Amino acid sequence: MIKNVLFKLVMLCMFNKSFELFASISTPFSDEMEAVIFDCDGVLVDTEYLKFLGWQKALASLNIELSIQEYKVVAGHSSKKIIELLQVMKGIVIPEEAIHLRREEYRKLQEQGVAPIREMVEFAYYLSQNKVVWGIKLGLASSASTNEILFNLKQIGLDQTFDLIISGTDDLNDYEDIEGKNKPKPYIYLEASKRLNIAPERCLVFEDSEVGVEAASKAGMVTIAIPNWITTKQNFSKANKIIHSISELPINGLNTFKEIPFKKDEYLEQNPNTSAQMCLQEFSQKSGTIQCITSLTEVTAPKIRLNLDDAVYPLCSGGFCRSQALWAILEPIRDQIVLFPPHAARVGWDPYNGQINRYKNYAQEVVPDEFNAYFGMEKAGRFGFENISEWKIIEQSPTSEGLNKISNFFDQNYYGPYNSWSGQKGKRRVYIAFSNNAHVALYRLNQTNDDLKEVILIAIESEDLITYPPSFLKTTSRSTMAYEYFTNLLRGVLDLTGLEGK
Repeated sequence: MIKNVLFKLVMLCMFNKSFELFASISTPFSDEMEAVIFDCDGVLVDTEYLKFLGWQKALASLNIELSIQEYKVVAGHSSKKIIELLQVMKGIVIPEEAIHLRREEYRKLQEQGVAPIREMVEFAYYLSQNKVVWGIKLGLASSASTNEILFNLKQIGLDQTFDLIISGTDDLNDYEDIEGKNKPKPYIYLEASKRLNIAPERCLVFEDSEVGVEAASKAGMVTIAIPNWITTKQNFSKANKIIHSISELPINGLNTFKEIPFKKDEYLEQNPNTSAQMCLQEFSQKSGTIQCITSLTEVTAPKIRLNLDDAVYPLCSGGFCRSQALWAILEPIRDQIVLFPPHAARVGWDPYNGQINRYKNYAQEVVPDEFNAYFGMEKAGRFGFENISEWKIIEQSPTSEGLNKISNFFDQNYYGPYNSWSGQKGKRRVYIAFSNNAHVALYRLNQTNDDLKEVILIAIESEDLITYPPSFLKTTSRSTMAYEYFTNLLRGVLDLTGLEGK
């Protein structure tokens, strides 16, 4: 049972043992592990940079500059404490009006969409699905206001996950402290212990900031620090253990966190520079976000959530069936999002296999077919270089110059940070890829971007059920029935709340 495993992890942290010794550790106190408590910002949602931008814009309106280096020193504190620290740091007086201005600016940024820290969201969701059986409770303790917490949790699909949500801004009225009541004071965690009716020493806490770790430690809870890029240089000496990924925790049943979260192309693994592990590592280092849908028929994890003005890029492989089905589903809301035409990830010069793909120029179909019969529209126009005459010339007599020309076309128009296709841009770039084509998209995004913090890659593990429909459908390849079956599955993993019907 994971309850026992978690408590073993707690004991391991308390005695500062190596995780490699985990399997040999046992304790008679296993059944006393009763709660897991998460911080929110920086642990479940990647909002620290948004908070910095909120402060930067608020202070700029008061003619006060704020650098990212200055913010890193104060990150994790309450708004009031941040002002106090900045005043000392900069030797100036900052009016309390800045708090209200920061709140307004941050809310605007929140409304544009917040990014989940995917592996932590999946971890919390996994625990919530099994908490009754395992006899544990889940809590969330954040310095932010209740409204900010709930707004963020709703966006990442965890608003119904926790037994307790406690705000350091709104829920500590029973405590008095002239120095302040929020983190790094222990009151938020003491109050969480009280409301959960669980002793502090039986609670395991995940925190990303120095002040959060200090608060949980002072409350007598076992604390795991999981720093992010904003807080990585803070002092975590009071944590029982410091990790950099949930995959470092030896928790049974969570092996998926130790694996590549999408299907791998074994051929590509032969080159360590283009392996899935290296691609994913570089993508993460550049602050990109990845979400995986491992099944279209058994959807348990949070769905694909699209926001207003997202730039959405449907990706497939050498063909276009699945990406065109996705395009057709999203086409009715293209006034609310920026919808790019379907693109085959391996069309053009494929950086993995060192060849030009699609030697036959199949990609010029724009005529009605059975796609039209189901969707009531002409087949989605295909994207790119393969639709112009120059492609055929290069295809017949490929040269290094020609292949580079094709590769550059796709990288500039589809993967680069400033897409020139029809001049279309969006607030956030969302690439939706099928099966092991996530591999290629990651590599090309890494090649063409220095920063990927506004990019999310969604990898859907699904074979081409349109070209190769399941036998029980008793239908032919690319039939109306096959399209309908696949698109209905695909609709089941999309969350278009607030975008449809406008």
